Amino acid sequence: MTMVSDNGSLETTSTLAAIIFDCDGVLIDSTLSYDLALEQCVKSFASVLGFKNNITSLEGFASVIRNLRNLGTFNNDWDSLAVLVSYLYARSKPEDRSQLEKAVISGDLAKKLYEWNAIVKEGPFPKSAGIKEQEVVGVNQLSSVIARAKAGSTREEIISIIFSGDQKLIREFYYSVGYPLPAGNGFLATYFDTIMYGSELFEKIYGIPSPLRAIPGLISNEKVLVSEKTLASLASLCNGNLGILTGRPFIPTAHTLGNLYTKWFKSSDLCCFTGDPFLDSGEAKPSPKPMLTILNSINDKRSPVLYIGDSFEDLLTVRNANRILESTKGRKRILFAAIARSESAAEFFTNNDEDNTIDLIVSNVNEVPGALEEKLGRVGEYFQK
Repeated sequence: MTMVSDNGSLETTSTLAAIIFDCDGVLIDSTLSYDLALEQCVKSFASVLGFKNNITSLEGFASVIRNLRNLGTFNNDWDSLAVLVSYLYARSKPEDRSQLEKAVISGDLAKKLYEWNAIVKEGPFPKSAGIKEQEVVGVNQLSSVIARAKAGSTREEIISIIFSGDQKLIREFYYSVGYPLPAGNGFLATYFDTIMYGSELFEKIYGIPSPLRAIPGLISNEKVLVSEKTLASLASLCNGNLGILTGRPFIPTAHTLGNLYTKWFKSSDLCCFTGDPFLDSGEAKPSPKPMLTILNSINDKRSPVLYIGDSFEDLLTVRNANRILESTKGRKRILFAAIARSESAAEFFTNNDEDNTIDLIVSNVNEVPGALEEKLGRVGEYFQK
């Protein structure tokens, strides 16, 4: 336990009760897995709806995804994909919408989408592909719509804006893509997870056959960001109490982290994977519920817990949990280390830290031990109260 000496300095054997990590962008680089899966799925749906390949220029697409995630309510990439596809659907021709619905009902859409997926990865659509020369629709307008939305806006609210409140068209869209049904039940989520995880891992996660057979999945592109040296250093500050709170499912997270997961994340009580099938939506960030569940499993109520995240939803999760903790006794507040990979990301965190939730801002997780060491005096303040 950490003790404070007579002169107020920190005498350290263990500084924190636990250190909890977000996953994507913190422990794992998912830019070429989840982000690329979004892009490829959008291009596939675009092709079925009659649009050209350059519907999703990298610059415009990245802006949409960034603006969605900055709302703090798009932890689930299925929701992001639904917004992007709804934008295409709202601007497509009625006959193309009908073709999409028929393909879903017939069960042929997965194969058709994957065939188009293979084409779009090669570059511009060849003439032999038979894709219609429909008007090219860029995503800059969608990016602007999302940028103007209030923090905390939901998928339903954004899609309602896209369809100008046309409830009939909204119902048709949701029916056509089978959303918000989860993977294994609804088409949109099932197709995304198949592209993301590949057929073998998809079947391991959901226990059902993949709609596409023998595809590898973009998860193979993922790289581990955190070093073992960093994990060892941070573990020494919290008696080895390292945990994970992420929107990813457990199986793909453990798959990518490999031996690092089994070696350093030993307590299942400190790990919550809100992307696991059939969890209630209330379990997902920025809800404080999963974080509070983790905290309740920690015996040390006197020492603070550190959460390391890289998104607005992570900041909101800590903020929401701390507001609940403020009304209770016996638990110190949750500290928050923000991972900001660019100056603009750091500025975003600073501008949105309305109640001083953020304790550290660093460019990557491997900088946390050094930055935390410099801030130990600030951590010590909480032991003196």
